[in-house]
Amino acid sequence: MKKFVWIMILGLAPFVMQANNTVPQETYEASGDQVQKTTYYTDGTVKEIGYYTDKKLDGQWLRYDENGDLQTVAFYKDGKKNGVWTFIKPNEILTVEYMNNKVVNTVAIR
Repeated sequence: MKKFVWIMILGLAPFVMQANNTVPQETYEASGDQVQKTTYYTDGTVKEIGYYTDKKLDGQWLRYDENGDLQTVAFYKDGKKNGVWTFIKPNEILTVEYMNNKVVNTVAIR
């Protein structure tokens, strides 16, 4: 039994050590009356940056791909999609206008 426990401990040790060297998956930082949330890919590059006010999504949110290229610019107000969102793809830019979580208009640029 003791031998089994040691084998388990030694077998898991590399995974525990690796976990201690990882980048944080997300961070939170106070910025005035808002809280900025930043999420990261496992290599440490930024995945998403956005803000909360009173625990609700609020203001501009930016999302990046693994290479650091901007993918999405989004806007929230009081936790709801509000304003013009821009989705950037290799051969297309799509804008979607929201008002209170409802789509008002869309435009695709190729």
